[in-house]
Amino acid sequence: MSLTQITNHLASNRRTHPADEGTRRAAVLALFDEHHDDLRLWFIRRAELGDDHSGQVAFPGGHLHDTETPQDAALRECFEEIAVPTDAIEILGGLDDVVSIFGTIVSPMIGRLTRPVHPVADNKEVARVFSVKWNDLAHRRSYRKETWGERQYPMHFWQLEGETIWGLTAYFVNTLIELEQRHE
Repeated sequence: MSLTQITNHLASNRRTHPADEGTRRAAVLALFDEHHDDLRLWFIRRAELGDDHSGQVAFPGGHLHDTETPQDAALRECFEEIAVPTDAIEILGGLDDVVSIFGTIVSPMIGRLTRPVHPVADNKEVARVFSVKWNDLAHRRSYRKETWGERQYPMHFWQLEGETIWGLTAYFVNTLIELEQRHE
């Protein structure tokens, strides 16, 4: 698989944005890496800091500063959390914004490395940085789906590379898989 199907969709997609008056905003970066034998997607496991996201697997990301765009914030956070220089990343586009269970509007940006880079975790914020083969995600290796809550909300889980990918991060991964499948 190449990123062609996803890139084609992102180029033609008009992202939706929930109303955000006074709402906290955040951005994450789903960063693809084509510089290995297999296409890979980079993740972090957040450090244990005693907050709502401690120890969870996520894409690099965080809250927007006052004048930042989601793209700017995703690039800044990727550099701060895993030391990937912004000039080594091409932003391909973004998925629709999603309101998290904490009420934060999250903008998922999609990018790819333009050159080989070895991400390094900032140990103040990140316990581990790792990549997963896209084919393992797309072919749902070590995957399960559950339904949660009264509304029977679908929750996706992958157990890969010794980590559990779930929650909003897994939702974004699943959305990327569906985009790829629609454009095959």
